[in-house]
Amino acid sequence: MLLDHVESLIDAGHEEVVVDCTGLTVLLSTGMSHLLRLHGKLRSNQRFLRLRTVSPAVAKALSITGLDAVFEVD
Repeated sequence: MLLDHVESLIDAGHEEVVVDCTGLTVLLSTGMSHLLRLHGKLRSNQRFLRLRTVSPAVAKALSITGLDAVFEVD
């Protein structure tokens, strides 16, 4: 699972975790919850979560929920 893989990167001490969102066409509440969980875990250790290649639909969902101000989005 993506969540488990990213958590293993965090636990390994990576300073920044980049999630490539290529092919992600929708972001539902469960996905947002997972991203917020990862973000919180990283930020508590002065590290960062970056979302890359975000589709217009996902960018809109992030904007509507205010999460575009939480995550670094490329």
